[in-house]
Amino acid sequence: PPTPSPQVRSPLSDSILGEQMLVVSEEKVTVTELRAQVVAGLSLTLQAEPGHPSVVTATTLGTVTLRAPKQEATLSIWLTFSDHTLAPLELYGWQDASLTVATLDPAVATVGGSPGGPAARPWVVAEGPGRGALLQLSLHPPDACRRGRHRLAALATGTAWL
Repeated sequence: PPTPSPQVRSPLSDSILGEQMLVVSEEKVTVTELRAQVVAGLSLTLQAEPGHPSVVTATTLGTVTLRAPKQEATLSIWLTFSDHTLAPLELYGWQDASLTVATLDPAVATVGGSPGGPAARPWVVAEGPGRGALLQLSLHPPDACRRGRHRLAALATGTAWL
């Protein structure tokens, strides 16, 4: 069977800007890890291309450091699978799983959000100085899928550094 290769094309020239081959397999995979990174802010850099004044390159970087008390940040959360692939949690929708985020030191950071709700994306609020792996995350299946002795088992767990 043909291998699909989604492409990103330029709306101006219709040239291919990016392409990725997809492999579809019958091999079963499992979630092995929950990865999370604090996103406290964004920086944007614009750079004109030498020799092409009408071409501008935009670069965006996420900042991870909470610098002031009561500063808020969001979490970028990714699933790692047994076949060594990654996918953002948003790809599967917040309603398809229950995410719990807990702080290990409420004097450094607190966690907010509406767990289990449609807007369940958690956020972090800086409370005081400190750093380390201070956020504990766990992903559970929806209540309707929790049965028997596995009903309390997490699909994946992880930590996030502050």
